[in-house]
Amino acid sequence: MTLLIAVLFSAPTAFVLARYVGDYALSAMVLTVFIAFTFAMKRARRQSVSGEPMSGGWLAFLAGIFCALSVAFYFVYPVINAQTPGHGSDRDDALNVAVSALLRSHFPYATSTDLGNPITPLPGALLISLPFVVLGNSAYQALPWLLAWA
Repeated sequence: MTLLIAVLFSAPTAFVLARYVGDYALSAMVLTVFIAFTFAMKRARRQSVSGEPMSGGWLAFLAGIFCALSVAFYFVYPVINAQTPGHGSDRDDALNVAVSALLRSHFPYATSTDLGNPITPLPGALLISLPFVVLGNSAYQALPWLLAWA
C-alpha cells in the first residue's frame, strides 16, 4: 500500500523530473517518497492505536517538506520555464496572459501564449490565480495552495 501511495504522489511530476534530470533522479524521488511515507504511516498507526494526539513532530515534518519544496521551486522553476517549443509547459504563461487581459477588461481567451498556444485554463483557474499574477507570476500559487492543502 505504501508503494502505491509513493507512486501516486510521484507520478504527476515523474515526466518532468525524468526529462530534466534523468531516470536515476526519478528513481531516487520515488524511493525517497516511499521511505517518507513508510515512516509517516507507521507513526500514524502508532498514534491512532495509542490514542495520543498529533505532536509537534508532524508540524516540523510538514515545515521541512514545505521548505524543501520552496527551495526546489526557486531553483527548478527557472530551468523548466522554457520559452522554447517542446521544452517545458506554458500553463503558467497562459494564466499570466489571460489574467492580464482580464485586468485590462479584454476577453481572456482571445489571446495566445508566447508559444502560440490557445488559452485553456477555465475561468475558475483564472480567478484563483489573479492575486498571484498581480504579485508577478501565476506559478507562485503552487506553494500557498500546497501549504493550504497540507
